[in-house]
Amino acid sequence: MASIDRQTLRELRDAMVAQARQWLSDDRAEQAWGAFSRDAFAAMLATPLGELVDGDALAAAIAAAQAEVFAEGTLRPALRFAVQDTMERLSVLDEPLSDLLGERGREAVVTLAAHPEVIDQSLMRALAQDEAMVAAMKDVLYEALMQFSERVNPFVADWGLPRLLDQLPLFGKGTLRRAFQSTRADFDKRLEPEIKKFLKGFASKSTQQLVALLLDKRGEPELMAMRQHLVELMLDRRLSELCWSPDEPRGQQLSDAIIEALIGALSHSSTHRELEQAIRQLIARWADQPLGEVLDELGIAPPDVTPFAVTSWLAVRAVLTSDAALDGLARAIDGAHDAWLTSRGG
Repeated sequence: MASIDRQTLRELRDAMVAQARQWLSDDRAEQAWGAFSRDAFAAMLATPLGELVDGDALAAAIAAAQAEVFAEGTLRPALRFAVQDTMERLSVLDEPLSDLLGERGREAVVTLAAHPEVIDQSLMRALAQDEAMVAAMKDVLYEALMQFSERVNPFVADWGLPRLLDQLPLFGKGTLRRAFQSTRADFDKRLEPEIKKFLKGFASKSTQQLVALLLDKRGEPELMAMRQHLVELMLDRRLSELCWSPDEPRGQQLSDAIIEALIGALSHSSTHRELEQAIRQLIARWADQPLGEVLDELGIAPPDVTPFAVTSWLAVRAVLTSDAALDGLARAIDGAHDAWLTSRGG
């Protein structure tokens, strides 16, 4: 048998790498990737979860995601693009919100609105004690009392003293009218301060009584129907009415609020701690069970990976045909050749 020198093996390596580059650009490679993805996923389903997920490596990845450099350099720009692009697209849609949720989603939201505990009682009670809420109630009650006064106050009502004066004989009417106007002025002068004095304590009490009434009766059919009606009104509104464009000042503020809230939540130490703990518990619980059995126990049907294979092929091909990947393939071939020669004393 003729010996093969290292130079020949190097030429063979270069030919193999060139063939791999050419093959990866062929349609057959894409078909092979689809078949490989299906076979690989099937193998994953048969593999115990503990052999697929490394808890320590995952913890390190979570810790890296918590770093400020990741939050500011990667997470914030990505969220800004995603949030603002989504807001921009939704702000021009004329479809109602219910179309976005779907029939089952709408039904679920409306059903939830009827639940008595959907209202946070502590939040409602805090709202009843808020100064702005009490001030609003005071204004409402003040306006109601003033309008009521105009209807029943004998000094100003159509049926009261003005009408009676008009029916008196002309003689002495002027004197009586002046006396009436003076008395009315004194009454009006005292009326408004007395109403405000009365409302100073009554408005707060009324606000608390209103909230207590809403909470006490939150499970009654009328209030349940009211909440559902309000939710249905919102669901029937167009997305363009509900979603603000990020180009508007209010839309920019909303975008900033969403981004900052998400970054704060995702970067918070407790979020990562709880996530890591949950994942470790899941791994420990099902470490010895095949992934397929785990998914079945959770009621999750394994997806068809074909669409994912098709979608990912361009990225996979770009990676595999990169200089770094092909250089790695060349080194692997060199290593195999060297081992083969060494085993034969070459």
